[in-house]
Amino acid sequence: MLNDPAIEKIYKRFGFDENEASFLPALAKLLGSPHFQFSKDGEVIPAFQVMRFYTGVKYPSPKNLRRLFRRLGIDPLFSGLSAIAKRDVESLLTSFNDVRTEMAHEGMPVGLSVGDIKMRIKDIALVVGYIDRLFYNHVRKTTGPACWIS
Repeated sequence: MLNDPAIEKIYKRFGFDENEASFLPALAKLLGSPHFQFSKDGEVIPAFQVMRFYTGVKYPSPKNLRRLFRRLGIDPLFSGLSAIAKRDVESLLTSFNDVRTEMAHEGMPVGLSVGDIKMRIKDIALVVGYIDRLFYNHVRKTTGPACWIS
């Protein structure tokens, strides 16, 4: 957070005039601005370390998604997603990944049509929507609505 240009400017000003009476209010005003409000009710917290969450779980397999969302405080994942979707989301994801892997390594799977592939793409788009809804509800519940609004 200290490498933000606006914060750096405030520190430079303080280094130049050593006026603590203006330094602290300027810093407080900046940190209270909407740019820095991304947590519960605008509380300022350390920068979100994204790498800590997705390291080692980039491929969207069910196992990796479970691990990723457990790190974010959502466990169990697939029962929540299936409740939103009213269908087995883990199976949709597994089916999509199986076809994707086969196509990547062997070409077009035998017996699969272009229509089948379009259907799987639509299914995975729905899965992304279900994940978004689940994560949105989790974030609103745990940190408040201010965190989601940009």
